[in-house]
Amino acid sequence: MGLDGGSIPSRTDLLRRSSWRLANAHQTNRSTRGGSLDNCGAIQEGPTAGQKLMMEIVRWSVCALSGQPLRQGYIVADDLGKIYNQESVLEFALGSGQFQGNKEELLQNGFKHLTPKRTFKLVLKSNPAVEKDKEYGSNEATADTPAPWVCPITGHETNGRHAFIALKPCGHVFSEKALIHVGEHNCVECGTPYTREDIVSINPSEDKAVEMREKMNKKIEEEEKLQKEKKEKKKSKKRGSTSGSKEKKKAKKSEETPSETPIPSDGKQEVIVQ
Repeated sequence: MGLDGGSIPSRTDLLRRSSWRLANAHQTNRSTRGGSLDNCGAIQEGPTAGQKLMMEIVRWSVCALSGQPLRQGYIVADDLGKIYNQESVLEFALGSGQFQGNKEELLQNGFKHLTPKRTFKLVLKSNPAVEKDKEYGSNEATADTPAPWVCPITGHETNGRHAFIALKPCGHVFSEKALIHVGEHNCVECGTPYTREDIVSINPSEDKAVEMREKMNKKIEEEEKLQKEKKEKKKSKKRGSTSGSKEKKKAKKSEETPSETPIPSDGKQEVIVQ
């Protein structure tokens, strides 16, 4: 099980060797003669069907940031459809734990946008077949190897054969086909209302991922512009308030100062009779 193209790796093998690079496999260098280039520059043939299946299972099994196995109940996603362990995102934001020495590298490799506020919790349905299948996690991947999660409506597995989406308001994950057939604006699992903008593709194809990144970058730019405008408006209001306060104090001081009545040179106050 050497991951050298000569054998099909098992799920256990891949999870043991997995990292954020495996979870972001689209960044692999391509050769002009076909296949892909490994870290040593050697040309490898394209992945077999079993390897493709296992890579999809890995994408749905490990955190895209840390490469650690996903923890049910603590899984989040971002607007790019990448999935993470919530704890890893928090550590990344703080630059602590496993990210003390490589945060800058990750920022330059597509995670610059990632903050806890830009993620939302996922609610995934475990695949019952995983527990039942004795070969899962120990033997080689085959077409029958079960994926970790399933759509609660159609039963489709997260094995790359079906597109999956998540609803941001509640986090429930469904196959794209299920959402099309249901055609409602309320989550069929919990009834939470959602809009089209709340639908996020999870672990999308490469083309879809590019489209989602462009959309996300535009959204971030708009948010930053709006935040800047709010700050400027707040500063302007504060300056106006300070200026007005000074004018009020000046007027009040002027009112409190008693006016002096001119006294004639003989020391007697002149009385004017009308």
